[in-house]
Amino acid sequence: MSAQHTDPSEPRRLTDPELIQVHDHAGEEKTDDGGNYQLLPLVLLFLFSGLIFFGGTYLGLFAGHFAPTVHDERGSPMAAVAEVKIDVVAVGKRQYSTTCVGCHQATGLGMAGMFPPLAKSEWVTGSEERLIRVLLHGLSGPVTVDGQQYGSGPTAQAMPAFGPGGAFNWSDDSIAAVLTYIRQEWGNSAPPITAAKVTEVRTKVGAHGAWTAADLEKLP
Repeated sequence: MSAQHTDPSEPRRLTDPELIQVHDHAGEEKTDDGGNYQLLPLVLLFLFSGLIFFGGTYLGLFAGHFAPTVHDERGSPMAAVAEVKIDVVAVGKRQYSTTCVGCHQATGLGMAGMFPPLAKSEWVTGSEERLIRVLLHGLSGPVTVDGQQYGSGPTAQAMPAFGPGGAFNWSDDSIAAVLTYIRQEWGNSAPPITAAKVTEVRTKVGAHGAWTAADLEKLP
């Protein structure tokens, strides 16, 4: 039996056994793997949900209600800021409570023979310039308040300077706030002292040592 001639240019024809094998494979039931997709883990689902909730809350609080003028780089920065009114008396009270209360006491009555009272004191409610100089440069020696003398005994202490270069180096605003507070506390009733007035006195007097009551009483 002669060998079968095959032409390379002709398509190959499957033999009967090969056709049977192909047919058998075609009839097999295939398992659907779902395209290899898996459900998103619940932890990631909760994570992304939390991030979305946080982002929405943040925008609601800090987006300025999406007003077009909130981030207007050409606008005036002060135009969007409400005017803040400072309570000078409250500021002065806080400073007094942290610095002055040890000597003059919370009641403003001072300590007998040592520290003069500020309540119902003619020094406090009288001349603005005289009072400003006391706080700026300090006070040394005896002083009479409401008929009682203070600062003349062996335990007497001079009042330190609170102004620039002094022991506390307070600003003009701080000095004005404290003086305004003591002029309106403990039954005192006197006009407030402005920072501009403190600046005026400080500039006029310049550097100075502690005052005496005799020197200050010469002032109008």
